[in-house]
Amino acid sequence: LSLSNISPIVKTDPSMDMPLRVGFIGAGNMAYGIAKGILSGDVLPVNVKVSAPSPRNFGRFEELGISVTHFNSDVVSGSDLVFVAVKPHLVPEILREISQLVTQKHIIVSVWLKHKMMISLACNSHLITLKC
Repeated sequence: LSLSNISPIVKTDPSMDMPLRVGFIGAGNMAYGIAKGILSGDVLPVNVKVSAPSPRNFGRFEELGISVTHFNSDVVSGSDLVFVAVKPHLVPEILREISQLVTQKHIIVSVWLKHKMMISLACNSHLITLKC
């Protein structure tokens, strides 16, 4: 997965007053790699949050200055762009869990294995498949 393929998505719009807030549901290798790429751009660590049921991988995110939580709801409510970076069989459960929290302002990106990425710009919008 090349982060250069997705970097335009995570750039902060200069015309916006607020910085882009990015969240990750899942704290595995995919989330970590994307987070590092995002931090090398215009997003500050204070504007990034990660959730996972286990604290096993939290340390490496905290070393980057990223806050961590066990609650997916914290990530969604505090983010504009949310990466769902979990194993494919967990995606439907996670999407059901967060569905009541997602608003028109959210961009939800579900990262699946085999180098596919699904992007939903808002609830009930079209999904776009990108091959990276």
